[in-house]
Amino acid sequence: MSQFLKYLAFGFFLICCLSIDGITQNRALGTWKTYIPFQQAQCMEQVGSRIFVGTELSMFAYDQDDASMENFTRVGGFSEMDIVALDYQASLDVLVVVYKSGIIDLYENGTITPITDIKRANILGTVIHATHFVDNLLYLSTSFGVVVLDVVAQEILDTYTVSSDGMRIPAYQLAVLDGRLWVASEQGLFTAETTNPNLANFNNWTR
Repeated sequence: MSQFLKYLAFGFFLICCLSIDGITQNRALGTWKTYIPFQQAQCMEQVGSRIFVGTELSMFAYDQDDASMENFTRVGGFSEMDIVALDYQASLDVLVVVYKSGIIDLYENGTITPITDIKRANILGTVIHATHFVDNLLYLSTSFGVVVLDVVAQEILDTYTVSSDGMRIPAYQLAVLDGRLWVASEQGLFTAETTNPNLANFNNWTR
């Protein structure tokens, strides 16, 4: 979904949510209500009829078909709070939840699988800027290059240093076009063929 459509959909979604909240103010005595932090939304992704929204405190989903809401937190098995990115691969029916800490949760058929490699690498100042799916591979643009995650094998396959001198620099976005990877980095736009077997070598990238 394009960024414009995401923001447009979220605006409509937020209005619906606030309307629902107003309607349900009259609760039975002694019942509990969960307050979801709409104002802290940081990312969103559509999965079928549901719109998932990541916040600083949790993740929630709004179903456009029946106007129902569901909240997802650490109590339910998710790894962290402070979600910075969401990405969905329809062919695998898996939702990727990326946290500020660097942990990644794979949410599939109600099962949560944490990928902790990036956090355990303990690289100072790690930031995950963006994600991009290609089949079963999730490319993560990070503050130290591009990380390739196989969501089927549930493991990190490789890390690409995309720079002109071999130094680890931030990668901000990645796209695939005409059999080539294109990476927007701190030093500009780099490209390489997707079939190159050694993309971890910075010499195989051209600017």
